[in-house]
Amino acid sequence: MTRLLLCPIIFISTFSFGQNLNEIETRVTRFQDSLKENNIDTFFKYSLVCSGSVNITDTCNVFNDCYLLWKQKGNTFLQKFDGCKLYKPLLLDTINPLTFYITHRKKIDGEIIYSPTYIQSKHGETVTTISQTIDHTCFYEMTFFIKKRKVCKRASDFDLSFKEFDNGRKNMYFNYNSQTQLKKLIEQITQFVKQLHTDKLFEVQ
Repeated sequence: MTRLLLCPIIFISTFSFGQNLNEIETRVTRFQDSLKENNIDTFFKYSLVCSGSVNITDTCNVFNDCYLLWKQKGNTFLQKFDGCKLYKPLLLDTINPLTFYITHRKKIDGEIIYSPTYIQSKHGETVTTISQTIDHTCFYEMTFFIKKRKVCKRASDFDLSFKEFDNGRKNMYFNYNSQTQLKKLIEQITQFVKQLHTDKLFEVQ
């Protein structure tokens, strides 16, 4: 069960509520810096960024939402940031995406999600492969801070979900991509955030 908590953390009181993603990133960075001043050094920043998406100036755009998770005195908290409102932090249970990352971070840090690819031909030691990318897709963007170590991960939803080419060839990396701990983390954080929204646990300050 996720619980709401008004925790004694320094909050930045002056914000700009524009829809620009850079403005939201700036707010997250300032908030994170305020936590660092209180000797908090373990963070997980997550956002879903969709290329080609159109921002509507009078409406919050879900693809600009950013979520910051952090550990404080043995507890894990999460706070949502968007272009419209200020939200209260949530106190999470011990089973959460940040804990999952800490448990599997050595593997996650080294994993790569590969673009859809198939082998077109083989001639001796010469192998010709064909890969596919698209312009408009969504990217899962994650940044991890553990003490002074920073790790960034960016994975395309297209790369993770693509199984088969139009010519019937199978994506040679689909099974590998699906079995990575990074894919499991992405599934966990996306479902986690979705459930928080479904349960309407994000309360405005």
